[in-house]
Amino acid sequence: MDSTRGPELCLLPQQGAAVDVLESEEATVENLANSSPARDWSQLQQDLLIRVFSRLEVPDLVYSGAVCLSWHQSYLAIRRFQLCSREQSPYLVYSSEDRDCNTATLHNVCTSKVYHAPLPDPPFRSRYIIGSSHGWLVTADEFSRLHLLNPVTGAQLALPPPQTIKGVRESFNSDGVLIGHSIDTLSVEYRLVTARSDPSWDHLSFARVGDTKWTWLDAMERCNLYHDFFFHGGDRLFYAIRNNGEVHTIDLNGSSPAVNVVFSALSRINCYTHYILLAPWGDLLQIRRLYGDPPSDDSASDSEQEQSHDELGDSSLGEHEFEEDEEETSRERDSLTVHRVDLAEQKVTEIKDLQDHVIFVGFNKTFMVHTRDFPNLSPNCIYVSDDNSDYIYCHPFKGRFMTRFSLKDAALTDLSFSKSLMDWPPPVWFRPHLT
Repeated sequence: MDSTRGPELCLLPQQGAAVDVLESEEATVENLANSSPARDWSQLQQDLLIRVFSRLEVPDLVYSGAVCLSWHQSYLAIRRFQLCSREQSPYLVYSSEDRDCNTATLHNVCTSKVYHAPLPDPPFRSRYIIGSSHGWLVTADEFSRLHLLNPVTGAQLALPPPQTIKGVRESFNSDGVLIGHSIDTLSVEYRLVTARSDPSWDHLSFARVGDTKWTWLDAMERCNLYHDFFFHGGDRLFYAIRNNGEVHTIDLNGSSPAVNVVFSALSRINCYTHYILLAPWGDLLQIRRLYGDPPSDDSASDSEQEQSHDELGDSSLGEHEFEEDEEETSRERDSLTVHRVDLAEQKVTEIKDLQDHVIFVGFNKTFMVHTRDFPNLSPNCIYVSDDNSDYIYCHPFKGRFMTRFSLKDAALTDLSFSKSLMDWPPPVWFRPHLT
């Protein structure tokens, strides 16, 4: 598998933004340096620096590692021994109008701090972001070539060619020039990537790191129409949810993959998009998302939307409630419910209490954080980004919607990010990681 490595220290903070480098819970190294200008902070003991660095947000850690040689050595030790804090804030990753096409913007949802990360080719703005998990983005370029990309470190891994997926063929124009492949959605989980291909009715294929082709999963007839999945480290199984709410376990530990139905579908209605995750308190949760009505035919064109893009919002994270008489697009009328899945009793129960946690759904691996660790987030809410592939494909510049859905009263609140946020590639939730 090809590997392209970007700059080791490539993350740049937004101009004018403070970069917090914690020495304690209440003080920053920057503040300490200002209070004692004669002190040579490059001479701090490495064990102290490592203890400080291990508590930082990943973007701040990368920035701190560029201060001087001794700090860079501590940064490398953090990476080598995997000591970085696992309690990383959620970010929104997108392309900014005021940056070049090779730069990704990372917006911290909790603090509104913004970082700009230069990335290797192909240009970030030419990619389609298909998923995110464990600090990596899954992207497809304009020719459908697939990559894993770490937007913090710039590390990039080429995935097996799309045409090695069963049922996927290369597409050529009348002059015989490759224009792409027919491929729908990918997601990355643990050390494995899965692909679902349109010609094969969303059948599942998988590839491990180092593979040169995709492997067709044919352990049972219904290895298709999956919406979401996660890897359970306890039993080393993948849990996948289909379009009808049916839950499968996928075992890739043996010589041959094994698939079992652990929760049977309770309905033939397939109007929902389903997400699945394991809650910190042990419950298996299913999130159902119902998209609103599609936009009317007289809605503004993509070119008109692109011209008015600079009217999308403030320069910092903000929010407002939708008015009842406000004309809304389909994304603004989405509704969501959360259900506890009881595998033993084969039933689901709707819940509205997430025990002060927050869920993030979209193209990302579905994840949950506690508002105790991130108090600026709203408890018992779902933070939602656009992942309606049909809508995005047909209207790449129509406007993306990031919203917050309250389970308590079903209130839908718009989250406004930078006015320079571009609709392409589709913004995605992301939690940084250095692996």
